[in-house]
Amino acid sequence: MSSEVIGLVDPGSRDWLAGHIYIKSLVYANSLLPDDQRLEICLFYKGNSFSVNDYKDIHTLVKKIVAFEGLSEPIPEVSDNTLLTQLRKNECRVIFPSPFTHKPEFDYPRTISWIPDFQHLYYPQFFSEKEIAIRESHYAMLFENSDIVVVSNEFSKKDAINFSSLAEKKVRVLPLTFWLGKDWSRPECGEIIKNFQLPDKYLMFPAQFWLHKNHRMLFEVIAKLTQKGLKEIMLVCSGSTDDYRHPAYHGELMNFVGDNKLQNNIKILGLIPREDQVQLMRGAAAIIQPSLFEGWSALLEEARALGKQVFASDIPMHREQNPDHCTFFNPTDPDDLANCLLNAWPNLKPGADASEEREAEIKYQDHLYRFGKAFRNICVTTL
Repeated sequence: MSSEVIGLVDPGSRDWLAGHIYIKSLVYANSLLPDDQRLEICLFYKGNSFSVNDYKDIHTLVKKIVAFEGLSEPIPEVSDNTLLTQLRKNECRVIFPSPFTHKPEFDYPRTISWIPDFQHLYYPQFFSEKEIAIRESHYAMLFENSDIVVVSNEFSKKDAINFSSLAEKKVRVLPLTFWLGKDWSRPECGEIIKNFQLPDKYLMFPAQFWLHKNHRMLFEVIAKLTQKGLKEIMLVCSGSTDDYRHPAYHGELMNFVGDNKLQNNIKILGLIPREDQVQLMRGAAAIIQPSLFEGWSALLEEARALGKQVFASDIPMHREQNPDHCTFFNPTDPDDLANCLLNAWPNLKPGADASEEREAEIKYQDHLYRFGKAFRNICVTTL
């Protein structure tokens, strides 16, 4: 075990579970390292977002799990439980991902920040002018005051270097692998599929309903396929239906479904338990990832881990990620994906394929191990 304590801070929320799963994946990946290389982790979470019960599947893999309120030095009459106070109390030498934009006035913790992507540089229309200004100011302060700034791919590293003169020395690339959870392969996914009243054969896209995720284009593809005679096709979507930037977006999509009579072809599940999501992905005939922009697609990593057939948007990050069993398509051309699916549908097999899962499991464990080792190396070089 490392003698230095690493503070992991859960950046997720109930509306953004990807950040929550990212941290749990890091914890599990660290547990795969040899004893003498394993980091000693203290996990911190926002008390108004999660409870200690949300970490029951990893509690034995960390030194301590601690709730906090707020970030900076406490006002005594309000709270003595800020993150900074808890970091000091638990003697954390490194913090990741650091939510602080200032540099602490003492020697520890060393700060490793995380920038998921630079999407606003490519799709400014998805952001307000105020949000872009805040985002750029925040990123600039991270590069100024963090010891290391992590990005998820080489594409983002180039963006970082173009964005800040400080990035060349501070930026590190850490591709992620998402943990599927304990005993993910044991349940019979057929029971979960029945519980959600889904047909045996369906496509799945689990993602938040944010504009850049490109649900609208995908819905247009389903409409085209039904018009071409593929009346039985079913697309299943799970994930939060709220886009704080565009509150009307989900309603507009539902109007499209109604106007095109797609109620029997598109099923919106909303937020569902993580365990159920994994089982529905296992049972899908294929996974669709139509996103216009990603830092590093957790969905493609999950599909790889499950040995699933994937149809992914042809964007630089997805090419760099190089998913298995993948067909790329133009994310701005509904006809391209419609033709791909029309040709593939007859040969797509529903349900979990035991042999594909066994083969994928080997790669999955290796990717998790490398994720943990790469993170350890970043932490060690920070000290």
